Order: sequence, then structure tokens, then C-alpha cells
Amino acid sequence: MLALEGAWAKANGIGTTDLDEIAAHPEVRAALDEAVTAANPNLARVEQIKTYRVVAGPWTAESGELTPKLSLRRTVIAERYAETIEGMYR
Repeated sequence: MLALEGAWAKANGIGTTDLDEIAAHPEVRAALDEAVTAANPNLARVEQIKTYRVVAGPWTAESGELTPKLSLRRTVIAERYAETIEGMYR
């Protein structure tokens, strides 16, 4: 996955392959905002993205957020990012 993010960063003139730097880059944030804005009209109101956060680092089976089949481990994610998730609802 790192190669994909690195390739996107290079293609968009971002001079780093570090995931944390890519995630914090203003152009990446703008691209995410644009994607959310484009997707929301096609979703039911309850499905629309109202707010989001980009978290540091990749999610892998080794780090525990994904299963070996690359499915999300929702319990692990909810526990690990509980503070971030709660902060979105304050």
C-alpha cells in the first residue's frame, strides 16, 4: 500500500513518501475534502460524511487493525482510536 500512496504523492508533486507527512499535507487534505464533497450528494443523508479524521500510519495485519484477509478489525480500531472518534462527536 505504501507504494500506492508514494506514487500518488509523486504524481501530485508532493515530495515525500512518509505516510504521516502525506496525510498532513494540505493538498492531500484538499483532495480528501473534494472527494467527500463529490460523494455526499450520491448518498442518503444518514450515509453522508459529516466529519472525518486522517489517522497516522498504515493499517496492517501486523499492527492489528486488519485481519490476514485485510478485513477491518472494528473492535481494535474502535479501542485504539476511541479518543479520536469521541472527539468527532463533541
